[in-house]
Amino acid sequence: MNPAKLFSQPREKLSKMGARILIGKEARLIGTPPRINSAVVDSEKLTGDVFVVAAGAWSRELCRPLGYDPPIIPARGLAMIFDTGGAKLAGYPTLLEDYGIPVVQHNQNTLSVTGFFELRGFQNTFSESRKSWLPNILSKHLEDQNKLRYVKEGVGFRPCTPDQLPLIGRVPRCENLFIATDTAA
Repeated sequence: MNPAKLFSQPREKLSKMGARILIGKEARLIGTPPRINSAVVDSEKLTGDVFVVAAGAWSRELCRPLGYDPPIIPARGLAMIFDTGGAKLAGYPTLLEDYGIPVVQHNQNTLSVTGFFELRGFQNTFSESRKSWLPNILSKHLEDQNKLRYVKEGVGFRPCTPDQLPLIGRVPRCENLFIATDTAA
């Protein structure tokens, strides 16, 4: 599964149903419990009757000013993308369970590998030893790893809850605010 494409269908369906989805870098909710009046995303104001906080690892930051502190902390993972030069190196999505590393070949030329999630807050840098660890593990499990060419890396943040269960439902003391967040597990 390509996470970058995962949400396009639900967004399209929700938009057809009349939902307005704003994706941005800065967001805040305006109002005081029991009623939220609006949301601001990258300086664009959104008014409505009902609001859903679906900001993953950032959901806690959005809810705290309202007096709700959901038990969500960010877990970070290193993702690396490689070009395979057209070689089929991973026939199926694979989990190298001993290391907690998923390996997925998305198409003829793109292979991604993701490290296990670490509870390091919103820290988005990794040491050089951590960055070299993923390719080193790959070299032990892929027959033609010499065909891999590094393309890019990134950091992904996932929400993590104490019981590793999603947090879904109405926000306490807010009649028109809901939270919907999954977990890193």
